Amino acid sequence: MKNIKWLLATIFIALIVYSNTAKAEDQKTYTINEVKEEVIEQGEKLKNHVVEQIESTKTYQAEQWAKIKAQWAVLITKFSSE
Repeated sequence: MKNIKWLLATIFIALIVYSNTAKAEDQKTYTINEVKEEVIEQGEKLKNHVVEQIESTKTYQAEQWAKIKAQWAVLITKFSSE
């Protein structure tokens, strides 16, 4: 058990050290227009996603309500015939 704790602690420390090391990559600079276009694009993607989710939820709810309505009718018929 002690060996497992030491192994996990070593892995945890190694991950921390690795994540804090400097990366030797060139940083890309962005212009204001690029940032503006990206923000607008992301906003449109978010709006489209929300609209799609609302439509799929409405479709799902309509299907479920139709099933429940049919089951309810069967249940009412069963109890009224007795």
